[in-house]
Amino acid sequence: MTGTQHVHATQADTLLRSIMLIRDSHGSASAGGGTKERVLLEAVELIAINGYQTTSMRQIAERAGIRAASIYNHFPSKDALVVSALQWIFDDFVAFIAEPMTRHEPAVRTLETLVRRHALYQFQFPHRMDSWRIILETDQLAAVVPDQARSAVQVKRDLLIDLCEALTRAAYPTLQQPRERVRAVNTLCGRASWWFDGDLNDLPAMTDLIWSLAVSIFTSPLAQEP
Repeated sequence: MTGTQHVHATQADTLLRSIMLIRDSHGSASAGGGTKERVLLEAVELIAINGYQTTSMRQIAERAGIRAASIYNHFPSKDALVVSALQWIFDDFVAFIAEPMTRHEPAVRTLETLVRRHALYQFQFPHRMDSWRIILETDQLAAVVPDQARSAVQVKRDLLIDLCEALTRAAYPTLQQPRERVRAVNTLCGRASWWFDGDLNDLPAMTDLIWSLAVSIFTSPLAQEP
């Protein structure tokens, strides 16, 4: 390993520890989450199917198997529930992709795990990601989700991108424009469910395909300026 690779590997290890802290914290909360987590899950699914405006607290409570009034013991309003759902989805996503990770694996192995697990989450939990896009990536809920909550999630998103970039630099030390390539792979994984036919038996083959496409993005030479 060259000196440059060692620097990036050390940076990746530091970032990975932060990701693993999010994973472990979410796992501990989920283990004792009970009713609150069930409410969040049902809210996420209903918002993905029906949209925010047409999803009521009563509908969420019914789906979660609790009395309508009881939902307010956990969330004072629908807006507060949506903010919690936004944070929960991303922490759940991080916990899922980081579940099998350990420190001190080769950079390319950790990078492969990230890419495969990212795509796998999209395949297995499409409603969660649909809800995420409705909440965060549209103007529909701009007034509902405060800037502080958006910023907190953005910090975690950047943390993942930074980790992938550090791993990419360590795995492919001569690579040009690694961050741009990481963003391209992130987009590839983030839209993976759009071309998945829903047959869970195909998941290994689909994640193989995603990883092979990612490797091509990481290793292909950049086109020369004319």
